[in-house]
Amino acid sequence: MLGFLGYLGAIGLSLTTDKSRYQTGDQPVYSIVGGVPGSQVAWTSYKNGQSTGEYNANYGQTIDANGTAQLTGGAWTDAEAGNWQKQVLVIAPNGALSNAEVSFSVGPKATAINPIAPAGGGGFLDGSITLPIVGSVSKPVAYLGIAGLAYFLFSGRGRR
Repeated sequence: MLGFLGYLGAIGLSLTTDKSRYQTGDQPVYSIVGGVPGSQVAWTSYKNGQSTGEYNANYGQTIDANGTAQLTGGAWTDAEAGNWQKQVLVIAPNGALSNAEVSFSVGPKATAINPIAPAGGGGFLDGSITLPIVGSVSKPVAYLGIAGLAYFLFSGRGRR
């Protein structure tokens, strides 16, 4: 007789994941609650509604004395991107069976957008500017020329 803990399987088995959407490279963490202590765990998987070939696969995982298990899977790869359904079959020491399932998705790793540096290094004073009539001049010379022209036009010295 298993005592009080033997009734854990009767309250309903649940399977959850730490995320509902994974990126490639992430490792899933599966949590099983409500199992009979000492039970074996077997896995069945579906990707995009199709069997992956993993059917009631037993990897030697067991439910702990509290009726729970926290199990980490392997890192997801690009080839595994899609919508997943994982099912567990929990086999109690007395042969009783219970099952639960969870659904989630796996997608490609988000990539950072790398800004493209402007030609000439991208600094305010780096590089050159092409001006009408004058042609290509360094930025500092162009800025001084534009500032001088603006001063001349707006200071009153250029007006008669």
